[in-house]
Amino acid sequence: MNLFLLMKTMSKMKIQAPVNMMVGFPDETEKEINMPIDFEKKLMDHGAPYITFFIPIPFPGSSLYNIAINGDYLDKNFDNLKLFFPNAE
Repeated sequence: MNLFLLMKTMSKMKIQAPVNMMVGFPDETEKEINMPIDFEKKLMDHGAPYITFFIPIPFPGSSLYNIAINGDYLDKNFDNLKLFFPNAE
């Protein structure tokens, strides 16, 4: 499927298709992070109204958390709940 052609066609039909992308997984290299950014720029050139990037959060107990801890991408004492609830005990 040619996503650029699809985006261009939807844009001509006045169908808005915003794009959401997650970047920054623990094992991603800088090159791998830039690949979807370049791809999304091309989608904007073909009619995407906007792009939203999200950074994955490794919540304890999730597969992403285990990958981050086991790969030494995240400190074993990291407490991400304090990001959302700084005064939590």
